[in-house]
Amino acid sequence: MLMLKRCARYFPALFWFTLAIPVAGAQKTPIEVTADLSDAPRKLFHAEIDFPVSPGPVTLISPEWIPGHHMPSGPASSIVGVVFTANGKTLEWRRDDVNLFEYRVTVPDGAKTLHMHLDSIVTRRVSQRMAALEWEALMFYPAHVPVKDIPIQPSVKVPAGWGIGTALKPVSGGDYPVPAAGSTTKFAATTVEQLEDSPILTGLYFHEYPLAPTIKPLHFLDVAADAPEEANLRPAVLAEVANLVREADALWRGQALAGIRGDWVGRKILAGWQFTWPAMSHPG
Repeated sequence: MLMLKRCARYFPALFWFTLAIPVAGAQKTPIEVTADLSDAPRKLFHAEIDFPVSPGPVTLISPEWIPGHHMPSGPASSIVGVVFTANGKTLEWRRDDVNLFEYRVTVPDGAKTLHMHLDSIVTRRVSQRMAALEWEALMFYPAHVPVKDIPIQPSVKVPAGWGIGTALKPVSGGDYPVPAAGSTTKFAATTVEQLEDSPILTGLYFHEYPLAPTIKPLHFLDVAADAPEEANLRPAVLAEVANLVREADALWRGQALAGIRGDWVGRKILAGWQFTWPAMSHPG
């Protein structure tokens, strides 16, 4: 079972890019990334990414240093099936000779958008009925630009009937947290820095539990499991988690605390807690 506790809405214990590019409005127009998790039961994720660009050489990078890790542990070795296109034509690309996290491609004249398709082989936090997406598995962005300054708008597509839990704020896509089959859920634009800290929990047996409803902003605990009974948390467990919300509110009341989000992984194993703040663009 996977579980995520969030303020106002979501994530699990599972799953989280200068351009040497003549970027005129690239820092204002967000990168658009759509994560397709439809093949999660096959341990495959897919992504379609659109970068605002100007003609000329471009260097993109996948996350190399992951928060909480003490070595370069990004998913470079898991990324396959990379295809770049612009103006309807497939472009040649290559990885940097030294830094294998960097990808180099030349944008043709007249192109304003560079499209990238990629696949990611997933070996952890995924099963036949649930998955967690940590965005480094599918995220690319301009190299040598501070990630806090790079806007990005994420979307996600999940298997039919699977629910979605995340701290991201949905802005379109219809039904939520269990979207219609085949639909894509779009979230509000954020930054690369914040997206890395906003994983997605999804699963067939998905449950959203409100916590301490008198505390504002609202908090929820999202759970995904391999079996329906594993997603049904005992009242005593929920009461203990709700107390964490109340205690945090008492400790930080009047300060900038926006919410607490916790992740639950496997069979009722609390994976960790994360405090979130308004500057991080979590929903309130």
